[in-house]
Amino acid sequence: MATTEKIRLFQFEPAWGLPSASPFCLKLETFLRMNRLPFEVVPGASLDQSPKGGLPYIEFEGRPLGDSGFIIAFLKQRFAIDPDASLGAAERAIAHAMRRMIEEHMYWVMTYSRWLEAENAPALRQALFGALPSEVAATVFARIREQVRANIFGHGLGRHNREEMYSLAIDDITALSAFLGDKPYALGDQPTTLDATAYGFLAALLVPPIASPLKSAALALPNLQAYTERMRGRYF
Repeated sequence: MATTEKIRLFQFEPAWGLPSASPFCLKLETFLRMNRLPFEVVPGASLDQSPKGGLPYIEFEGRPLGDSGFIIAFLKQRFAIDPDASLGAAERAIAHAMRRMIEEHMYWVMTYSRWLEAENAPALRQALFGALPSEVAATVFARIREQVRANIFGHGLGRHNREEMYSLAIDDITALSAFLGDKPYALGDQPTTLDATAYGFLAALLVPPIASPLKSAALALPNLQAYTERMRGRYF
């Protein structure tokens, strides 16, 4: 259904040459660009205003909506679009499983790399809080860091040691590479919803100056690098 109103996108600020530091924000913006939906990024997004207490979220036709997955489902229905229309039931099932692997498992090890690896703290703190006075930035960073530690433990991955966590995530990135193979996009010759997730998370892993065994494993898989550049060149 056509509309002249723009979707208002609230997300974390740009960082490291990416539109946002968050893989979930990158996922949603990629989906919007893939489907040529009218949107504008609203600067100064606040977690306090988010309907689910996180970013990204959107406002459209007077309605706030949170969670990238629910937002995408809403947009598909509202604009009568389906980038997955060519997929069969088995392909849709595989895409669902791959999204869950990336978003609900590998993501937490990426988060560990960013927040809990001491060597990455300066780069992350500068990217996220560089505009704040140094003492304030250090305090805010330390508080969020402990929240992240608790969240990862609550998820279950944080109950493993560092080597075990990375080994599990490396299994994920290796599976993603094997699944992609030599295809231009995740499920064939044309992008689908899965590509929004895959690109958002791969860009968030490969582009920032955040070192980790997971990133090293991804860099050793040439098809993932080529895929990330292909998506970035097409949509950004």
